[in-house]
Amino acid sequence: MIIDFAEIPLANTGIGDQDTFELFARDFLEELGYEIISNPARGADNGKDLIVRELREGISGQKTIIDWLVSCKHYSHSGRSITPAVEQNIYDRVHANNCNGFIGFYSTIPSEGLVAILDKMPYQIFDKEKIEKQIVGIDKFEKIFQRFFPQSFKKWKSLNQSYAPIKLFDYYILNAHKSTLTIFKNAFKTNEAMFVARQKSETVDDFLAFRNIKIHKLDIDFEYDQLSKQYYNEIKSMLYTSQKQFLREKILKGIPNIEDTATFDVEGFALRDAGEGRFILIPAALVINDVEYNYLVDEYNSLKSMIEN
Repeated sequence: MIIDFAEIPLANTGIGDQDTFELFARDFLEELGYEIISNPARGADNGKDLIVRELREGISGQKTIIDWLVSCKHYSHSGRSITPAVEQNIYDRVHANNCNGFIGFYSTIPSEGLVAILDKMPYQIFDKEKIEKQIVGIDKFEKIFQRFFPQSFKKWKSLNQSYAPIKLFDYYILNAHKSTLTIFKNAFKTNEAMFVARQKSETVDDFLAFRNIKIHKLDIDFEYDQLSKQYYNEIKSMLYTSQKQFLREKILKGIPNIEDTATFDVEGFALRDAGEGRFILIPAALVINDVEYNYLVDEYNSLKSMIEN
């Protein structure tokens, strides 16, 4: 791990900095795009540390508001996992605060027992590794990284990330891949973030997982053809764009657990077509055919070769 979460003081020091981890959680989630509904406060909190709001936009443009109860547990100084004994009465706390789901924000990890309980309701977990993946190498998180983890930030800049290879990588992307790497560029936003993820991954699936994107392989053109026949009477009077929208929704509904995957979106990716090689990029999920997947593997291996050589 690059980030030493123990740089943030314990929550029970009583010397004025005991709220630091909660403040970090607030700034982190706000930077991800959540709206802060209830800020950290001392005293009775009705079982919550924060309440944040997510505005989720569906494929058809419909918008859903989801309020999340956030519980912050900072146990990195002891290394203990977060157990049901620590997180008690989660369901009751969520409903008492009129929320739709639960976010656990932890500097360690949840126990298997806690995950088993959470599986019965909408939830997200930001554990130490997931938090680090979102921060390290991501430009928009640099100020948060430096403010809350100054020693880890210094180590990152001086030891783990020499700027020389990143500058070479920038040059390579801007020249050799000026008009390619469409999916990677959409996903990572910055070349530095792409560089970091490539160093830490072994496969293209692992690589995209750094941006919480899961790959689903599907013959999209075949699915379009089959669904066009199946729903011919329903779409024959639609405009072309409306037909495509209708068929895309049907394709996505046929992919198991895609809504669960989309729960972890942080960027709000749109639905896209990429020339003749079609792919669909939606929140936290990439739906591609075998040709597009092989293209991703080739591009990923090209990045690997450039970084290693």
